Amino acid sequence: MISPQGLLKKYYIRPSKSRGQNFLINPDIAKAIIEKAGFGAEDIVIEVGTGLGILTLPLAARVKKLISFEVDPRLIAIVKAEYTLPSTLEIIHQDILKVDFQALEREYGQKLKIIGNLPYYISSPILFKIWECRSLFKNAFVMLQKEVAERIVAPAGSKKYGILTVLFNYCAIIEKVLRVPAAQFYPRPEVDSMVLGFHLRPPEVIAEDESLFKKTVKKAFQKRRKTLQNALAHPGFPPELIRNVLETLHIDGQRRAETLGVNDFVQISNLFRESSYQL
Repeated sequence: MISPQGLLKKYYIRPSKSRGQNFLINPDIAKAIIEKAGFGAEDIVIEVGTGLGILTLPLAARVKKLISFEVDPRLIAIVKAEYTLPSTLEIIHQDILKVDFQALEREYGQKLKIIGNLPYYISSPILFKIWECRSLFKNAFVMLQKEVAERIVAPAGSKKYGILTVLFNYCAIIEKVLRVPAAQFYPRPEVDSMVLGFHLRPPEVIAEDESLFKKTVKKAFQKRRKTLQNALAHPGFPPELIRNVLETLHIDGQRRAETLGVNDFVQISNLFRESSYQL
């Protein structure tokens, strides 16, 4: 396999900064990710970003079907020109945020798995989409900038603890799979990356209205320096309702969002729902 630098030079292509293109250059790391993710011959896998195929090709050799979505047609053309693609691989020119995961799950008749090196500028929207569609997936393995990954695995009470932390800890066991130094990418990014595994599971305490749960969490963290009482009310839920809900749950309204556990947010949103209030 020609190196990413060699392929880009051969086809006179410069990586796109606007698309956050930093290509993994070490095939051993790609193989390690696949091994640690445990993909097998019965899996239907969605890949976020074909790139130059360093993860795509070895993964396609291991699974029942790999549907790889790539937004840059130049990269698709390179991969198709340079390699004989296996029958297990389908490359589609489409923005992953516009993909109908539910249609794919219906087409293949089984839950999907998802993998990818997420560009920094759209990592949060992709993660939110995975969370919204998580009933369609068995698990997800994604590479993120290290600082983003550290926020997702941060414990309650830390400054890094935030919206995605709460949402994914509600429904998944999160695993630190592999740290990938910046030197393993071309062009070299400013920071290291980390692969996280999201092993999806039923929640410990069920949010009766998950849309309201998500809105409650986002509202609580959007004004991190505010107290919980003020963050939820600015603008958002009626102050009197907030006071009543927090008092019922014995939660001090002067606390900040990062001090609450996942189940605290679930219980808050469930009481908001019981009040018939809609944000």
